[in-house]
Amino acid sequence: DDLVHCAAPSKEMISHLMHHKHVHLIIATGGPAMVQSAYSCGKPAIGVGAGNAPIIIDESADLLEAISAVVQGKSFDNATVCASEQVVIMPATIYDQGKMLLRERGVHILSPEEKVKVGNVVVVDGHINPDSVGQSAKVIASRAGITVPDNTVILAGEAQKIGPEEPFSFEKLCPVIGLYKVKDFDDAVDHAVRLARFGGVGHTSGLHSKSPENIKK
Repeated sequence: DDLVHCAAPSKEMISHLMHHKHVHLIIATGGPAMVQSAYSCGKPAIGVGAGNAPIIIDESADLLEAISAVVQGKSFDNATVCASEQVVIMPATIYDQGKMLLRERGVHILSPEEKVKVGNVVVVDGHINPDSVGQSAKVIASRAGITVPDNTVILAGEAQKIGPEEPFSFEKLCPVIGLYKVKDFDDAVDHAVRLARFGGVGHTSGLHSKSPENIKK
């Protein structure tokens, strides 16, 4: 009862449903246009914008467990879940070990040249390329003109900048992830905040830690 499932939704159908007299509260996700449409219905509405989930792994974390969780989360359903991991932020002291564990779990660390090619496939004209959404890592690699191992489940690019000029700092609804090496935990938090402000304020973030002090921060 009281549950409507649309097998083949359309903008017109969703608009009709939101304006229906028996609908009293709207929860909308799916991008700015959908959220704006919900807010324009004249009814109470809760909107969720884009996600750009930064994940911090600190020095106190169980690194194997954290890396395994990231790979599992980012590879699930080809990363179409908006709360999936978008970037991994690690301090320099554990960064190389983290990369090694990623490689062992089917993550291809892109060379600088490969990173540019993949970035151009995933982000076009400052926006997520819809043709890349939900595609596998191997399909995206093929479209970028690069060759990756058969067991590749995620493509990872090492980044420094945050903003429109860095495709790996965008939300990427596909198994492509950014890696950031930082000085320490405070620097990691600063990166996470800037990434969220760039494309995912109020949505999702994550921390792998066993440090009560860092968790409280």
